[in-house]
Amino acid sequence: MTFQYGTPTTKIMYIRSLITLLCVFSLNSIAAPESQDGDDAAKMRLLMHLSLEELFEVPIIMVTTASRREEKITETPANIMVITKQQIEQRRYVNLADLLQDLPSVDIQRFNDEDRYHTIHFRGHEKFLILQDGIRIDSPTGDIIPIADNFPLYQAKRVEIVYGPGAALYYGADGFTGIINIITEDANNIDGFNISASLGTDGYRYSSLLTGQQITDKLRITAGGHFQADANTSLAAEYPNSYQFDDLQNFAGNVVIPANQRESYTASQRSYSLFAKMNIQDHLILGFNRSFFRNLTNVAEKPSSTIYDGSSFWTTQIDTLYTQFLFDINDKLSSETLFSYAHYELNPESKYRNIFSDYRDAYKYADGKKLSAEQLFVYDYNPKHTIVSGFVFEDLQSIPETADLPRQFDVDKPLYAQNLYYNGTNDELAISIDDIEYKNYAAYIQAHSGWSDKISTIMGLRYDYSSRYQSAINPRFGLVYKWSDKTNIKFFYGESSRTPYPTEGLSHFGSFSGQRDDDGKYQSYFYHVPNENLDTEKARNYEFSVIYKPSNTWESIINVYRMDVEDFIMSYADETPTQFLEGAHLLNTEKNGNVGTAHYYGLDWNVSYSTEIMDDYKLDIWGNYSLSNSYVSLPDGSSFKAPYLPRHKLKLGATFSYLNKWFVTPKLYLVERTKLFRFDETGWQVDSPGYVTANLHAGYKINEQLSTAVDIYNVFNTHYYHAGGSNLGTSFDAQPQPLRTMVFSVKYLF
Repeated sequence: MTFQYGTPTTKIMYIRSLITLLCVFSLNSIAAPESQDGDDAAKMRLLMHLSLEELFEVPIIMVTTASRREEKITETPANIMVITKQQIEQRRYVNLADLLQDLPSVDIQRFNDEDRYHTIHFRGHEKFLILQDGIRIDSPTGDIIPIADNFPLYQAKRVEIVYGPGAALYYGADGFTGIINIITEDANNIDGFNISASLGTDGYRYSSLLTGQQITDKLRITAGGHFQADANTSLAAEYPNSYQFDDLQNFAGNVVIPANQRESYTASQRSYSLFAKMNIQDHLILGFNRSFFRNLTNVAEKPSSTIYDGSSFWTTQIDTLYTQFLFDINDKLSSETLFSYAHYELNPESKYRNIFSDYRDAYKYADGKKLSAEQLFVYDYNPKHTIVSGFVFEDLQSIPETADLPRQFDVDKPLYAQNLYYNGTNDELAISIDDIEYKNYAAYIQAHSGWSDKISTIMGLRYDYSSRYQSAINPRFGLVYKWSDKTNIKFFYGESSRTPYPTEGLSHFGSFSGQRDDDGKYQSYFYHVPNENLDTEKARNYEFSVIYKPSNTWESIINVYRMDVEDFIMSYADETPTQFLEGAHLLNTEKNGNVGTAHYYGLDWNVSYSTEIMDDYKLDIWGNYSLSNSYVSLPDGSSFKAPYLPRHKLKLGATFSYLNKWFVTPKLYLVERTKLFRFDETGWQVDSPGYVTANLHAGYKINEQLSTAVDIYNVFNTHYYHAGGSNLGTSFDAQPQPLRTMVFSVKYLF
């Protein structure tokens, strides 16, 4: 007979009784001859009141992301969190953004960016990697992508999150401040079909399908997909003071649309994803993943700087194909060979109609491809000492985000045949479109050593060479000290070097008024100009953790960290406008540049507690508090607060459940004021107000196949704001957030 958590009460009691009898038999077997019947009866009563978790020691969670091999979470020196399938379901994490919102030192500013949709920062920095089963599934060339419903979790067995560059040795410096690895469910655990459907307020729709089949003894297949669409809340109706539809004016002060002809507010979006994985004899894995997202580009913009006509979309798609070969060379040496191909595209239909394009259609296009090969070796010298080594080759091609195009980019024509000209220049100033080809090479080695039952270390080194930038060598060192059976202490030091993405240095946008200056040059009131001289960002990360687990019911983790990022890249306004276009006169310009050094200091405190209140009723409580004091220092000695990083935040949640029959999960978020990268006329760094908000989730399992759930977001119908996105004042400093919304879901297994 097999036992699964959540089976009916009778089976639970049967298993508990069986285990109890076995334990009592064992006690009697080892008891001294003088043991009395009364003592055995007392032991029986004690065992009958123990939970299953207490009868069996709770298994230690095993992770793979930090070191590319299976290891106990308590023995990896990296700061890593694991979110289990049960937590995903009971905390109602529909997509990756939902999950990240509950994590310590992760800040999500929703609906505050036209192309990112949400702005997400790990400890103040937004450069992190998204993996699925250890394979990168975000943009292969670092292009800006939304992180929302396009990264669903219906297929997740668990999610591993590594903070800092703790795993950058294996995955490269794109995992600058964190790595997220979605581990998918195995076909054997599905053995059929999982179907879900959701409907909610404001036209929200969501559906997913997951299937897993053991085709033969040597072949199993897992596949799935999701579709989601949302008309989104009318923020203009909920925040009328923020959405004043006055005369729409351009930078020159000319009225483009009078107030009495202004459009209605709209902010729809949709997404879908596909994924498939084939396992052959546990030695060969073939996989595919697609992520698609489409949102309106007027999100986050004030009514005074955009047109809400519902025709301007930002559409991205990422496809990833991969093959993994896994085999043991001998009893000590194993090998993993990985080949992958990834393609990112910003769809040619993507466009803006805002003040930066002078309210003309400004189309965009970007394309990125990566062909990658990696060879990994794991050598187990003995049970205490392991060496992991490997090398990587990447061949990349990138068309960075183009300038504002007067018509759609024609993907069937070569670049030289596009014949595109800047808006407002009478087809006289031709648009130049970059096409970058480059190669990356890397090699790494890391030693895992258990010196005693109390002390273990890792020491690693990674070498990177890019044909666009100089080479870099980055070390890492970690120490785990088992202070006692209840307390583990970790220390980690790591370095990483991140080369700028092509889009960061080469993208440019703006508009021309159609007017000429005295020299006959076309004038632009604002332009974001390229900067081909960006340097590599260099990060040094220090981390100290104390993990205290006095019992299987509760755990306390304190992390103290510091990260310094030299040659920090950020956009800034030029004191003297940069003139990079022949025949153009740019009156005001900004660019991305290496502005100084960013210093990130902070502390996280995570607490979790789990207990049985009474027979079969369980309470899980979790929470985290984050404290940060981070700033950017400039070469002239001045400094400013790191944007999008509130000093204090508290996230709390609890799940009250009965077996696997029903659950209720409330969540509470308390976030302090958040600084922006914008300064008012007095030099004061603008911030957005703090907020307190709550969500409520509940689910009910009707039978073994059918379950339902209800999600209520912003339960108390509170007006609150997230930090805005622009440093130019054209978007909201405080981005309004939706009032109460609800979603009803059904899931069926067969």
